[in-house]
Amino acid sequence: MTGFEIEIIFFLELNDFLPQSKREKSIRLSQKMSRSIKDLIESMGIPHTEVGNIKLDGVPVDSSQVVSKPVRIEVYPFSIKDFRSADHLHPNEIKFLGDVHLGSLVRKLRLLGLDTVYSNKWTDLELASISAKEDRMLLTRDRHLLMRKIIKKGLYIRSTDPEMQVSEVLSRLQLRDICKPFTRCLLCNGLLISLDENTDLFQSNREKIPPKVQAWCRNYSICRLCGKIYWKGSHFTKLQAMVNVYLA
Repeated sequence: MTGFEIEIIFFLELNDFLPQSKREKSIRLSQKMSRSIKDLIESMGIPHTEVGNIKLDGVPVDSSQVVSKPVRIEVYPFSIKDFRSADHLHPNEIKFLGDVHLGSLVRKLRLLGLDTVYSNKWTDLELASISAKEDRMLLTRDRHLLMRKIIKKGLYIRSTDPEMQVSEVLSRLQLRDICKPFTRCLLCNGLLISLDENTDLFQSNREKIPPKVQAWCRNYSICRLCGKIYWKGSHFTKLQAMVNVYLA
């Protein structure tokens, strides 16, 4: 077929993925064959999971639309409001999956009560499969991982600093108002339940608690999955201060 030229422009934070010379301006691309918009976008280094609304000559389309003639394409960033509306998803139902390089971020999200699974042994293929099967939003700094077709929900983490990463996730997904700190296990992501001293469950797990702690502490929580016991020790003040900063 005869070659043709398309015009494409990316808006707002999608420009983060582009070279400085191509940011916030119309980009002209010469094409020799038909291509899907998804293919065009990702050929420029932008994962489809970061993309929201797309307009083809002013008409809304999805990324599967095939382009075979001269057109103008406008690409807008992912919007959490659009995401929730499309899936009828309540904020409390958002589930996360952290890639192997984001262990520190994962622990901090669990501290805030956000459902986040993780293993430093999972391969890219396993991460993509888990994200798709369990409908989890994949958090990663690997943009090519997010380009795997089966991944429908993903967030490219821009910062390399764990503290900034927490703020990034909370801000972009508007999650501060639904966080429930100290309700999940930092080790396995399991939900915590109250552990009453007068129950058989407490007696069967008593040996996990140092005698010195039992001498002064009366309030405990236990993970429903792995059985780890938590109490408000000397470290709690520091953790509470961290939580206050994250949620401010």
